[in-house]
Amino acid sequence: MTSEQPQTKVIHFGALPPTKHLTLTHVHQILGFGNHSTDVISRTLYDLRLLKKDVREWAGNQIKSKMAEIARATGSTPQEIMSYSDLKEWWSDTTNQKNDEAKQSLYNCIYGFFEDNKGWEDELEELYMTKFHLQYNEESKKTMQEQCRRKGYQLKGCIARNISMVKQELVKQVQKAGRSDEDGVTLTKNKPKGTKNQDVNSKRRKKGEFYVKPLEEGHSPIKKRLEDKKKVKY
Repeated sequence: MTSEQPQTKVIHFGALPPTKHLTLTHVHQILGFGNHSTDVISRTLYDLRLLKKDVREWAGNQIKSKMAEIARATGSTPQEIMSYSDLKEWWSDTTNQKNDEAKQSLYNCIYGFFEDNKGWEDELEELYMTKFHLQYNEESKKTMQEQCRRKGYQLKGCIARNISMVKQELVKQVQKAGRSDEDGVTLTKNKPKGTKNQDVNSKRRKKGEFYVKPLEEGHSPIKKRLEDKKKVKY
């Protein structure tokens, strides 16, 4: 006796907006024309919210694991870094922030690997959709591509876009850890204003370049803000 294969679930190419909350308006948009019952609309909204939560949690675990793995492989970060939390704690130490090898290691963890592996979010999307038996509605994919105003740009599916957003949020958390002390810094790909020897004619950063920005004047470190918050009496 053979076990039944799980049924593949078809979803809209834009079912899960990466930067906005799921709303009834969005559900009406992806369901399209038709006299959909209140139960169908409510159930669709509920299912999509669960799916988005699961995608982002799964993606977060995948990306955190990869960042920790890269950290251990660089040689200039402690082998004790077994998790994403360990990575953040390591980077919050201002001694490490002043070390050039450590800066390069962190760059490799949060930026370098992903720059060297173009389409990594598509790979994770395919892995997730295969594992959980999902596929995109081809008609919705074609329609959204035709409506894209960026000539020659290949749209990514909503799951891949959510995965990219999760990665951005994890990078921000690492950056925040670096600002926990008054001597803390932010490692970023964004070129700071007034950068020395900055080529004013170059609008694009070169691959592999990164910048370290000190805590901006007038801004309290994260640690101090948390301590001040505890002192507030309600």
